[in-house]
Amino acid sequence: MLMSKQMLYQPHLKPFTTVILFLTCSITAQLNPYVSNCIENTNNNNQLSKLCNPTSTSMTQQAPDNFITRFSISQKPGPYTTSSMSFSIHVERSNAPHAADRFYNMVINDMFTGQRFYRVVSGWVAQFGVNGEPAVSAVYNYLHNVPGSIILPDPVILSNTRGTLAYSAAYDPNTNQAVNMTSELFINFNDNSKELDKLGFAPFATISLDAMDSVENHLYNGYGELPSICKAGGTANPHNADSKCDGPNENRVYSEGNRYLAQSFPRMTWIKEAKIINPSGQTGDGGNGNGETGVDASATVVVLIVVFVAILLLGGAALFVYVYCKGDATCYTHPWTKGMFSSDGSNEKIRSGEPFTELPIEK
Repeated sequence: MLMSKQMLYQPHLKPFTTVILFLTCSITAQLNPYVSNCIENTNNNNQLSKLCNPTSTSMTQQAPDNFITRFSISQKPGPYTTSSMSFSIHVERSNAPHAADRFYNMVINDMFTGQRFYRVVSGWVAQFGVNGEPAVSAVYNYLHNVPGSIILPDPVILSNTRGTLAYSAAYDPNTNQAVNMTSELFINFNDNSKELDKLGFAPFATISLDAMDSVENHLYNGYGELPSICKAGGTANPHNADSKCDGPNENRVYSEGNRYLAQSFPRMTWIKEAKIINPSGQTGDGGNGNGETGVDASATVVVLIVVFVAILLLGGAALFVYVYCKGDATCYTHPWTKGMFSSDGSNEKIRSGEPFTELPIEK
């Protein structure tokens, strides 16, 4: 598979079997074990539970003809700092209607919050779309064949150029086409139209080229390609055959979710929030969506707290020494404290660097 799903082809079923399966799934969609398990495991999160049934009205709304989604992402460039930015994804439904509708419904139902960009290959793609809750991601694992999870393919209208978004897919060697698209997406870092257009990867959205440099810089690429893809042939990156192969195990990404990724791949960039905004870009956060960067507010607060505590400790230590040494002649000669008092044992501070002025002695 080109875009990271297992390189398995789901064979076509015989017509009679297909009809029976369709009727059965249509009648018992709510009883699908993966749907039921998802609802049971997300019952404390009403927003997340809406993702559990791909055939529900909450997941089958038609997207607007044009809309913008603001993504806020973060990464940890160091152990005590968090770098954040936001960028806008522009969607034109006519480019790929089925893809746009699924994306729209995933955004409004909070599919992306907390997700990791678990496959970032420099000069190739950045992939995301697996929910951090395993019960939810199981619904959108195409191998489970949950009714409604696989979207219908769209014809390729928009090419896979830098900054475009399309769905990851399995590969059908019989038709030489991408198949079984569900929720996994990728951002093109390069002009990959030569490799991907002919395979049926249909982009549905774009990130402005002005923002792409900043986006790419904030998507941590230190882990590189998925080992499963590297073992199948070195790398799926046609632009660089020497790409790193230290990425996560995709089976564990699905089965263990964010718990696995946060523990084993702590530097992965994650999505703080994804939301629909109006065309003017006003979301209430004062950003313009064109690649703003900065230090995360939470990290700034931590730094300020540390500085404040340090000042309190130093001030408290100085006050303790001052009170403790007052009246104790031995303290005045100690190199750590003698500068705090005058030589006669009084509590008058000596201002370093100023000469003493001798007063006239009255006779």
